[in-house]
Amino acid sequence: MRKLALVFVLLSFFCVSSFAVINIGVSGGYASVAMTEVNKEIDFEASIYTGFSPAVTKLGNGLYGNLDLNFGFIPFINFGLKSGILYCFQGKITLDGTNFPYLPPGSFSISETYDSILIPIMAGLGLNLGLPGMPFSINAGVYGGYGFSIVSFGYNIKVPSAGLDLSAFPAYNGGGFVMDAGIGFSFSMLPFISATLNVAYKLAKIPEVKAISDVNLGPPLGTSLSTKDKPLKDHDGNSLPIDYS
Repeated sequence: MRKLALVFVLLSFFCVSSFAVINIGVSGGYASVAMTEVNKEIDFEASIYTGFSPAVTKLGNGLYGNLDLNFGFIPFINFGLKSGILYCFQGKITLDGTNFPYLPPGSFSISETYDSILIPIMAGLGLNLGLPGMPFSINAGVYGGYGFSIVSFGYNIKVPSAGLDLSAFPAYNGGGFVMDAGIGFSFSMLPFISATLNVAYKLAKIPEVKAISDVNLGPPLGTSLSTKDKPLKDHDGNSLPIDYS
């Protein structure tokens, strides 16, 4: 009986292995991001410059690239690993004028930039259904894991007549749960090669990021912009979430 059971297990192993397929995929495209709380802070920051008509660009879109590794152990269903990078298009506040408060007299220019990237590492399950007589198949998948967020804020202040040129780039990092669910089509092009078109929704709201180092704007302002290991906060003193959803 034990020998029969062992034979059955071995046969099952080889049967499952016969279905095993490893697929490697590279994908990229356009992504939207929520960034609701960050954009509120951009609006608040811009309101400080009321009277100087600042130009404002908010965070809302970006580009992503993914690397997928899928293992198909049974027909139609595979276990997958997914990683990549999501780069958000830069947010920005810029203004020019004359005689800004707290700065030496003369013409000035100020710019504030907001950069953000997400690096997710996820695992999940996928489904791939071939359609009889058709050159394409339907695929779907759900992935979950951890996302690493890196945020940088750039400050540049210039008053040419006073020889003032200040720049600083405080950076923050943090992480949290991320999830990705999508559906799409795969088109067979050549043996072992296919093209895919996917639409997906991601859940990726990083609750908190912390300063990587101490950063000061420097004299004559001497403003402290970040303190190492301190969380990034909004103007009300609450931790500022970075929402890539």
